[in-house]
Amino acid sequence: MARLTIEKYKDENGNRKSVAIIVAHPDDETLWAGGTILSHPEWDCFVVCMSRSRDADRAPKFYIAMKQLHAEGIMGDLDDGPEQHILELDEIESAILELLPAVDYDIYYYSQRFGRIHPTYSS
Repeated sequence: MARLTIEKYKDENGNRKSVAIIVAHPDDETLWAGGTILSHPEWDCFVVCMSRSRDADRAPKFYIAMKQLHAEGIMGDLDDGPEQHILELDEIESAILELLPAVDYDIYYYSQRFGRIHPTYSS
């Protein structure tokens, strides 16, 4: 597999790429995408964390991580406890769109089953 070069993450004019990273829990952005974020200082990253905005321990740590990753971010407060109500796909989409700034993102990273992060490139 060919290694992607930094130039692929800039447009034809050399402009920075806008990258959206959507994760379920605080720390996911660091565990799953932290190395990638730090490897691409030319990216403008925005992280949406879907849960724990009211967690007195984890919420402040999320924002510290944003500073260390040179990224911006926001936290939602979806229930991730053991008694949680399973949301329908459209409910999850609405929750993401409420938190994600309206920007034309060049790359999306999102978590799927088994804790993998997948990049999606928009055209």
